[in-house]
Amino acid sequence: MTNDFDHQVELFQRATVANTSEAKKHLSLLMKYKAMIAEFERSGLETRVSQQHELYTIIENRMLILHSAINLIIDVEIWNIIEYRYIAGNKHIVTINHFA
Repeated sequence: MTNDFDHQVELFQRATVANTSEAKKHLSLLMKYKAMIAEFERSGLETRVSQQHELYTIIENRMLILHSAINLIIDVEIWNIIEYRYIAGNKHIVTINHFA
């Protein structure tokens, strides 16, 4: 006998290996994205050519998506690890030692 939950659509799809790899890649580039945005803003966006302005927009959108995704993490312990490792920019081994 099956119940209605067996056929229920998930609210959020489960992450695939490709999704996880993509997220990890962008998380590891988070500090670089921050530095690039800061440099664009420091030197003035109005002096940039259109390609650089497009790059700024792409990076800014990625940052917003990453921060939104991080803020949606419900598990406080996982959120703390992600924040410590990627937002604060600590190295992998430092993060492991800190949370061990």
